[in-house]
Parts: sequence; C-alpha cells; structure tokens
Amino acid sequence: MTSHRALHLPGAAALLALAVACTAPARPSVVLITIDTLRADHLGCYGYGRPTTPHIDALAKESLLFERAYTTLPRTTQSVASIMTGRYPKSHGARGLFSRLPATNQTLAEILKARGYATAAVVSNTFLRPGQGFEQGFDIYDNPEERWDADAAMAVTTRAAGWIDGRGESGPFFLWCTTSIRTGATPRRRPGTAPSIPASRSRSPFTTISTGIASPRDR
Repeated sequence: MTSHRALHLPGAAALLALAVACTAPARPSVVLITIDTLRADHLGCYGYGRPTTPHIDALAKESLLFERAYTTLPRTTQSVASIMTGRYPKSHGARGLFSRLPATNQTLAEILKARGYATAAVVSNTFLRPGQGFEQGFDIYDNPEERWDADAAMAVTTRAAGWIDGRGESGPFFLWCTTSIRTGATPRRRPGTAPSIPASRSRSPFTTISTGIASPRDR
C-alpha cells in the first residue's frame, strides 16, 4: 500500500503545480508618485481643514495610510536616491543636493527591468536632470528643462497617462512620476537674513520631508 501511494505522488504534485500556475495572478504594474516640497500638514488625509487635496484624500480612504514615515535626509537628491536604491546616503553616494547617483548602485528600475518590466520616468526636477544617474534602469526618462522651474504637475500627469494609454496590454510596467508642488511655502527672504517660522506653524505635528510624506513627531 505504501508503494502504491508513492507511485501516485509525483502525478499529484504535477497536477497541483499546474493548477497553481494556471491560477497565479499576473505580475502587477507599479506606479511610484513622489511629490517634492509638499507639506503633509496641508493634506486633508493628514487633518488639514481646507479641501486642498481631494483626490489624494479619496485615495487615502481606500488605501494604507502611514501615519509615521521617515526620510533618510530631507533633501530631494539624497532622499530620492534612497527610495530608488533602498540605501542610506552614505552608502549610495548621492550625499549633496547637486550630487550624482553613482552607477555602482542597483536601482529599483534596474531590478524590475531585469524581470521583464517596461520602465519609464516622467520627472520635473532640476536636481534629477538627465546625466545625474537617476535615469538608471529606465527605458524612458522624460525630464525636459522647460519643466524644471514651473508647476508642472499637469504636464507630468498628462505625459504619464499618455505613456500608459499608448502601451495597451503589453505586460507589466514600472512608472515613476515626480513633480514639485509648493503648499504653504515659506516666503523668500533677503540674503544674509535669518529664516523665521510663523507662530501658527511652529507647533505643527509634522516634519516636512522632500518626498512629499511627513513624519509626525512623538507627542
């Protein structure tokens, strides 16, 4: 009886493997959106009273919302490099605002591309301009100079949506979109003068970080 069961186990295992293969879900596409200079305490999903971000708030209601998020360093270049590599600035090498991301790093885009993903980045940021190393692994890296000094959120969105629509059903993709939105920005000050923080902001429970997410301080 023991030998009879052993003879049938390989066939059963093969049928089980076939069933799993037939029902396995397709690999999901990934969209990463980073928003530079966006104050978290000006988003409704983080308690802001004015309806400034209805679409983000609607997404937050049906998503996982992190109440505490931390950046490796509150500047664009260093924090974005950490997001793309999973490493601290000391390790990935982009330690200054105008630093390049060394080619010795393996980026998220490179990992996904090696696994058959189409990769594209639609960017609006001078610090992430082509040639700075952030284009590693992307089939398309769209960051023209005319978008650097303007509120280019709509242009980035339109370009990204057009890229997705133009692909059709041609396998999974990784799309990174990033732009800058100035909400509650501190007024410009004259060179040589000390910065000042309005009293209404000095007790904010949030610390703004460059990726558009904020980390609430311990209360």
